[in-house]
Amino acid sequence: MDHECPNSDPDTTARRAAAQEVAQLVEPGMALGLGSGRAVWAAVDAIATRLGDATGTLTAVCASAATERAAEAAGIVALPLMAGSDLALAIDGTDELTTGLDLLKGGGGALLRERLVLSAARRFVVVAEQPKLVSRLGETRRLPVEIARFGAQATQRRLALLVGDPQLRLEDDGNPFVTEEGHLLLDAEIPGDASLPLLHTQLLTTPGVMDHGLFLGVADEALVGRPDGTVATFTRDPLG
Repeated sequence: MDHECPNSDPDTTARRAAAQEVAQLVEPGMALGLGSGRAVWAAVDAIATRLGDATGTLTAVCASAATERAAEAAGIVALPLMAGSDLALAIDGTDELTTGLDLLKGGGGALLRERLVLSAARRFVVVAEQPKLVSRLGETRRLPVEIARFGAQATQRRLALLVGDPQLRLEDDGNPFVTEEGHLLLDAEIPGDASLPLLHTQLLTTPGVMDHGLFLGVADEALVGRPDGTVATFTRDPLG
């Protein structure tokens, strides 16, 4: 199974390189956490290629139905997230990251489930392509905020006091995008002078907000693929 086009563009080459690198961290019998998106699906392909028949000894908690399908197609046993889930390694992509391993996630809409999966893992490794490296989160992407349907307009007004121009995410047909948990998504600009740790807390304490795309201080390592097929490694400073 291969989710990538055989005629690789630079981003695909970079993504595959990072995926192949993270696959080296996976050993038979591991319990994994798998996020969602193309980087994760490339990692699933790379893991299956590396382990072969031993892929069937792996279990994984998956953050989206699409990832669960990819994992099962590769031979990985998909399991639900339980109270006692102890995942040795979580693998996920990101929309933006800094060299200090702060992340902006949620472009695919699975951010709440991704945070839950990552919280159950002992180690979290990000796989990404070089263009996603930024000096500050929000440079290239808007911040997703997952909100309850009930009172959505009131929540949107509250959020406008914290972030810039929160807009309801729509599907191509004009209907609201609905997450797998049944919530709506707003996409907003991060103010240039915002303290991200403070904004993280302010968003989570806003009535109606279920989660948001700032993942600060949660990644242990990032594997960033380059267009030439090499991979840069960034690790979290243990002193914070």
